[in-house]
Amino acid sequence: MSDYLTDLNAHYKAVRDRLSQKPPAPPASAPEPPEPVAPPPEPVAPPPPLPLKEYPMKGVFLPAEIKADIICVLRKFDMQWVDAISPRKTNKHLMIRAHIYAAVRHYGWSYQRIARLCGGRDHTSILNALQNLEKWGVEQ
Repeated sequence: MSDYLTDLNAHYKAVRDRLSQKPPAPPASAPEPPEPVAPPPEPVAPPPPLPLKEYPMKGVFLPAEIKADIICVLRKFDMQWVDAISPRKTNKHLMIRAHIYAAVRHYGWSYQRIARLCGGRDHTSILNALQNLEKWGVEQ
């Protein structure tokens, strides 16, 4: 036999001998009692959603009436300013941004100026959002 087969045969015999033996006898001393297990922690309720901050647009310098209109939109959708102008593209985010654009456009702002206000977007994003508001049948 080759060396490989000799080694394989020896390994097989060693495993067979080990498996055919009786299980080891339990220890002679008395078993120790198991340590007490701490109860699992009670489930914690998720925190309530964060209320709209008192100054949701802190640091944004706008005329008071425009800021008040935007804050009304934020409260209607229960969203913070930072979330509203984030790059997310969920329906909720698209809808709130479109409402904000419409509120600001009402005061005669250009698309470029609204785009700069809302996170440096392109002016065509504002135009598209306002057209979508009309498609959705939402009053501006």
